[in-house]
Amino acid sequence: MRGKRVIQRRQAGGLNPACGCIGILIGTLVVMGVALILLLPALPGLALQFAGFNRRGDTATIFQNNAPVAQPIIGAIQPVGVSVSAGSYGRFDLPAGAGYQVTVGTGQAAVAITEQALLDQCRLRSSLCGAGNGQFRNARFDFRPGGAVIYADAFIPTFNLWQTVGLVLEIDASGRQFAIAGVDVGGALYSVPESGLGAEIDEITRTANDALNQLSISISGNGYLLQSIRLDETTFTMLLGRL
Repeated sequence: MRGKRVIQRRQAGGLNPACGCIGILIGTLVVMGVALILLLPALPGLALQFAGFNRRGDTATIFQNNAPVAQPIIGAIQPVGVSVSAGSYGRFDLPAGAGYQVTVGTGQAAVAITEQALLDQCRLRSSLCGAGNGQFRNARFDFRPGGAVIYADAFIPTFNLWQTVGLVLEIDASGRQFAIAGVDVGGALYSVPESGLGAEIDEITRTANDALNQLSISISGNGYLLQSIRLDETTFTMLLGRL
């Protein structure tokens, strides 16, 4: 009789309750898996929007019409003995070669540095280009015409993950320091909020500009001050005037 009642319940309900639960569970997992696959690529953007950043286009468009004009140094020579001072940020000597090119002319000079050489200097002087500070780590540089993108791995506490983001910088109207154009994630450009993480980004940029404003260079015993900066896809060049 019990076996018969069991058969009757299966016919009436269509499925054993246990089988129904397993089917629902499997169906739920499949739906969740598909949703996760669709959501994962959007997580960085969602996290940024949650933190107050707003999508404003593509990063590449910022640099499309920038074509830095080369300014050759008349009567240029390769000097010896180059020392860089960034005021309160310290002083160091430039090693010969190793990604640097220094030329001197009449009353002018230029110091050109490659991405790798700048990264090497950053690793020597800042934890941000290495293990980081818990918020940012592994900073690196991507030079663009008229600006640069400084990439780093940023910790997104909302999702408890590290995400590669880039600080997009343009040379400002003065021609001697940088302005923030936004934040890059996978080629997408986001505006920077005034508070929270945006305030930390502003502070990083302010520090970089402060160092540029204090910059002076001694070349073969002669002093030079920064006049303007140039960037193309391979080189960051500082144009200098003699004191």
